[in-house]
Amino acid sequence: MTRFYGLGLVAAAVTLAIAACSSDSGDDAATNDGGVVVPPATDGGGGDDGAPPPPTRSEFGLDTRPANTTCKTAPRPPSTAKVAFQQVFTNVNLQLPMVLAQIPGDSSRWYVAQRGTADGANATIVSFPTTSPPNTPTQVATVGPLALTGGEGGLLGMAFHPKFAQNGKLFVSFTKQDAGGPKSEVAVLTSTDGGATFGNLSEIFSFVQSSASNHKGGCVQFGKDGFLYASFGDGGNQDDFFKNGQNLNGFFAKIHRIDVDNPSGGKPYSIPDGNPFKNGGGQDTIYSRGHRNPFRFSFDRESGQLWVGDVGGSD
Repeated sequence: MTRFYGLGLVAAAVTLAIAACSSDSGDDAATNDGGVVVPPATDGGGGDDGAPPPPTRSEFGLDTRPANTTCKTAPRPPSTAKVAFQQVFTNVNLQLPMVLAQIPGDSSRWYVAQRGTADGANATIVSFPTTSPPNTPTQVATVGPLALTGGEGGLLGMAFHPKFAQNGKLFVSFTKQDAGGPKSEVAVLTSTDGGATFGNLSEIFSFVQSSASNHKGGCVQFGKDGFLYASFGDGGNQDDFFKNGQNLNGFFAKIHRIDVDNPSGGKPYSIPDGNPFKNGGGQDTIYSRGHRNPFRFSFDRESGQLWVGDVGGSD
């Protein structure tokens, strides 16, 4: 049984972020998103005298820490602040809930994306009313079959289109296994009955995942600009094993931004102005790069600023 609490989304985000980190290590050898097998790192050896090799200057990174004059956390609230958790739902039974969301402008119901079972069957989306919910929520959609829910895979993200009342679109992010190997995919479901049911799962984009079981990211959200943002981790294992953090190509270790309302070039999306590589030099969908595992992110409702929960390592 899963119990809900007021302000629980913050606690849930922390819990999910910890879960997303799990173990730092994945498989000993894995593939990059181009399908090339990358062997595990070796000790590297040394010179003839047995001494370690001299350090090599990194292609990226910082030599010194820059001064931080603007990006500072807000002061701690006074201890007398009246903030407390309040139990809201005591009876709603859920299985591996990952995302809790409501249709824009409709607070009468909650929708929950459930990650999927370990045997790789369909993941599900369920719904229940805000007032007097039943013990068992109503299933409104299936996503799958996934066949890739081990490690940090499964149905990981869900976001309603800001104009859901007009187009009935619900976007999801998940991992799956098919003939081409493990993949991450962003897709859209459509409802023709106001959110009572969803179907017609249609791919927006996908890419071949690494064989490591961790760092899949998987968050999707709409910004105040109306564009869809989607995040993915660095491919897993540990210590940026695949060197994707500063790779300007591909989907790993990035937050991407696309316009799903204006398809272009034979794709079900177009590239917004302002994406740094829209006109070349890198993957045109990239909005932000250099992430480890941006498992969750959200937008400040007033300023529109993007806040990212990028899972850290255990060491």
